[in-house]
Formats: sequence, C-alpha cells, structure tokens
Amino acid sequence: MAKFCSNCGSQMNDEDKVCGQCGTPVAGANVNPAPAAAPAADEGKKKNNNIIIALIAIAIVAIVALVVVVNIASNFTGYKGTLNKMVKALEDDDTDALIALSSSISDEINEAWYGDDFEEYYEDAIDSVLDKYEDKVENIKKISYEITDETELSKRNMEDLEEAMVDNYDMDFSDIKKVVKVDLKITVKGSKKSGSYNVEDLIMVKEDGGWKIHYGSLNY
Repeated sequence: MAKFCSNCGSQMNDEDKVCGQCGTPVAGANVNPAPAAAPAADEGKKKNNNIIIALIAIAIVAIVALVVVVNIASNFTGYKGTLNKMVKALEDDDTDALIALSSSISDEINEAWYGDDFEEYYEDAIDSVLDKYEDKVENIKKISYEITDETELSKRNMEDLEEAMVDNYDMDFSDIKKVVKVDLKITVKGSKKSGSYNVEDLIMVKEDGGWKIHYGSLNY
C-alpha cells in the first residue's frame, strides 16, 4: 500500500520516517532532533579574547612610544642637553655660548688664574681644539658626540670637591647640587674625511642655573 505525507500529500517509501519534500515526520516515527546551534557564549568569549588582544597591542605600542619620547626628551634636557649646546658652540666657533655654559667652578678657577679677562681662555681653547680638528679633517662640517661612560660623584667625593674649592678659591659651594663625570667620544666630520677624539672625565655640574660644564678636563 502506497504511503503518502500527511502534510503535503507527496508519495513516500515505506521505510521513510520523514517526508522528503516538506520534512514532516511520519506519525509515530522516532526522529533525532537537528543538532543545536553552537552556544552564543562561545562567540562572546571569542569576541572578548579579541578585545583583550587588541588592548594588549595598544598598551605595547603606547609603552614603546613613551620610551621613544623620553629618550628624545633626555637629549634636550639635563646635562645631555648642555652637551648638545657645547658641541653646537664648537661647531659655530661661538665663544659666548661656551662661556654661558661654564659652571661656577670653572668661573672661579679661571678668574683666579686669568683675572677678569678669563674669557680669553675660552677663545684660546676654542681656537686650539678647532685647529686640531681641522688639521685632521680639513673643513669642519659636523661635530657630534657619544657618551661612553658616566659616573655621579658620591657624597664623600662631593665633600672633598667642596673643601678644595672653598680652601683654594674661597668659593660659595651652596649652589652646587650634583656633579657627574662623563667620558665622550667626539666625532668630527670634515669635507673629505672624519676623525674621532676621546674626552675623559668632563665634569658636568648641576647648579641653580641648571646643568653647566667645568671645562678643566675637556682635553683641548
């Protein structure tokens, strides 16, 4: 006897449990339900993970950017900024700029040695170092530097320095806040070649007027 769907009337095989046309189950047949859709919670969890990954990536980029900004800023502030000005003054043969960067320690010593005309010392010093550079590279195009070592004076060494300055030059040391010794590699680029020079124990002095330089060990 032919078998027909009770819903759409389509003919069915005896063994069919579901109509092949409309999907209506045969009365009394055991039909397994269609698999349930994946829980929405899984999709939500995946979305949250993507958000977390994106936030981590943003945080890493922000940290890298901050480090770059701090490094750039440090080249224009502190004693590195003062060193930049010193090198620029040498490039420009600018005696006035070098004098403006001179620490009170240098001023006291140079005034004691050269009197009120100690500015001539700086002029001679600039001429001397630039002559040495030009002998090696000819026309100077660019002067740059690299800090190869830096050491902050300890409290005991600061006390020794203060005692020496007070005893020898009757200096008021109260404005001096910090002293750092730096070693530099100065590179001079000329019109045809380049040369490099090492400067050891250049004294950077932090005082009320900001970071200054004691030129006594600039190795001119």
